Amino acid sequence: MKYLKAGCLLFSVMFFQTNITFQSEAFAHWEEHEEYDAIKKQHHRALSRVGNYLDQGDLEKADRHLQTLLNKNGLSDIAKAYAAHYGSLICFKRDDNDCAMTYLEQIIERRLSIPAEFYSDSLFKIAQIHFLKMDYSKTIKFGLMHKDMDEKQNKQLNILLAQAYYQLQNYEKTLAYVLADIDISDPEKTPIKTGKVRLFIKTCAKLNQLEFALRYVDSMSNINPKKSFKLWIAEAYGEMGREDKMNDIKKELI
Repeated sequence: MKYLKAGCLLFSVMFFQTNITFQSEAFAHWEEHEEYDAIKKQHHRALSRVGNYLDQGDLEKADRHLQTLLNKNGLSDIAKAYAAHYGSLICFKRDDNDCAMTYLEQIIERRLSIPAEFYSDSLFKIAQIHFLKMDYSKTIKFGLMHKDMDEKQNKQLNILLAQAYYQLQNYEKTLAYVLADIDISDPEKTPIKTGKVRLFIKTCAKLNQLEFALRYVDSMSNINPKKSFKLWIAEAYGEMGREDKMNDIKKELI
């Protein structure tokens, strides 16, 4: 069942629209936890039923069975955390981010009782919701908490942090996180994502480093996006009052 492993949070950001998929794989970590046998014996069927109803799109039944489980006496902290994981998915499906946040907070409150990856993933989801709520300071707070625990480089986190720092006008930090996703030395190694490049150009403009952005774009071999990117740089020069540079770039593109 797909809801045993993942959910998807969709939102529009300032420079581009993207799907941010978070991997929980909560049940994949059961075997690593000392309470695995007891949880599987007592609650696996009930949690699987909730997941089945989610697969079918029947949120009412999924929620009803989840609440029945949560109202049972004697649930361990880790069982409550896995149930809260399902609760957050139900809320996301209903586009109720405040509700999802409540469940996610229940997960991180049980940090000592759950696998580290499950806890870390929940921090990342919380960071995303704070971005949606335009609370960029908390986006950064929870994003960095996730980063400290995540052994692999999370490129989705990098661009989330870059945008949050941009909104807070911390352009040095913005550039640092954008560059974590862009190989300046070899653009051909970096899949061209127009939103990321636009953020890169806008940040360079804020830092008065458009020549840096221009060198990067000039080194690209893919002609079509290269032309669009150079037009963005020209526009940025125009906004800075550098009409001479703007006109020079536009002449090159004629």
